[in-house]
Amino acid sequence: MDFKEVEAIGRVEFLGNHTDYNKGYVIAAGIEAKTTAQGRTIDDKIKFHSQQIENLGDGQNPNFEMGLEILTDSVSLSPQEFVKVLDEKLVPKWARYPLGVAYFLQKDGLVTFDKGFEINYAGDLDFGSGLSSSASFEVATWKILKKLFPFKQDLKKAALLCQSAENEIAGAPCGNMDQFSILNGDLTYIDCDDLSHEKLELPDGWEIAVLNTGVYHEVSAKEGFPRRRIESETAAKYLGVKFLRDANIDLYHEKYEEHKERLADSTFERYYKRPLSRAFHVINENNRVREVKQSLVEYAEKKEKGKARIEDENKLYRILVNTMTASHDSSSIYFNNSSNELDIMAKLAWKEGLAARLSGGGFGGSVIAIIKDDAQKESLNEIARLYEEKTGIKVQPKIYKIAKGAYHNS
Repeated sequence: MDFKEVEAIGRVEFLGNHTDYNKGYVIAAGIEAKTTAQGRTIDDKIKFHSQQIENLGDGQNPNFEMGLEILTDSVSLSPQEFVKVLDEKLVPKWARYPLGVAYFLQKDGLVTFDKGFEINYAGDLDFGSGLSSSASFEVATWKILKKLFPFKQDLKKAALLCQSAENEIAGAPCGNMDQFSILNGDLTYIDCDDLSHEKLELPDGWEIAVLNTGVYHEVSAKEGFPRRRIESETAAKYLGVKFLRDANIDLYHEKYEEHKERLADSTFERYYKRPLSRAFHVINENNRVREVKQSLVEYAEKKEKGKARIEDENKLYRILVNTMTASHDSSSIYFNNSSNELDIMAKLAWKEGLAARLSGGGFGGSVIAIIKDDAQKESLNEIARLYEEKTGIKVQPKIYKIAKGAYHNS
């Protein structure tokens, strides 16, 4: 059988850092960077090759091959039992992402794997860049398996299936923003509780620059992303809410003082202060997302009526500068998921007057900046030069247009 090919875009987190798994709000944008997957059915094996893993050059084997029975014999297994099978067979971490997608397609009764399959992955969406390369990998797998073993699934369920593959099989505790954004595309405001969403638009000619720090970002690193998720869930309990989306700043201050008064200083400092600082970030980040969403909607309404002027664009950009700077600072100070390199890159961008912030899980990866004119575009080279001077890391800024999602041409 000839190979079939599909693509899945990348995404940037425009605003809403670590709010998605707290059932909060985000603004995300699909970007033209992509993962490609070429696939075909074969007799009784599963074969993967990842050009991205090969490009990492970190010693991981970019090839995976195993008998089809790793899936067909696992149809009745729970996710935890399936992970044990993968552990026993020493399945490499990167191969667990596509295997997780196939497992859940089978588990949910959407696909019966009566044949094996071979998938070759490539593209220009680098792993560890903070642009949801893992979610793009999962969505590309979902799309190519849909071509090879036709099935129907709506957008939200597809996003949740791919999220389950990452959470339960690959062991990375991400929220649902990444998979949904890649499937949906566009610049989109998302309520991560039920994935209701609203399309937004930037003014004509505005683009998104990605400034990759060159420091690898990994969602599943134990002391990073997973720790922050546990701390956020703990903070929700301390505030007496199910999820941090249900908290507000008044409740935060009330509970903070209440816990501080009733607990010994050492107990408060050791067990309460850190989770509550995570809550402070998430509560304010949700507010920032809603503020920017409203500003974008108001600008779009003026534009539609033919009343948008250059001063309206400038006002909108000032709002983005302020909220994105506050978002990055909050991530760095209260959520502690920035890094020295991310802070350096963001500050260099701010010095050039750019609306910029870290994007994604943090601990490495990329800073994004909103580019509204040629002068700002030209400033990116100076930012890269100064960043290399300060860190010794050579980087190449990239500019992306907002892209349509993978679901809409699947």
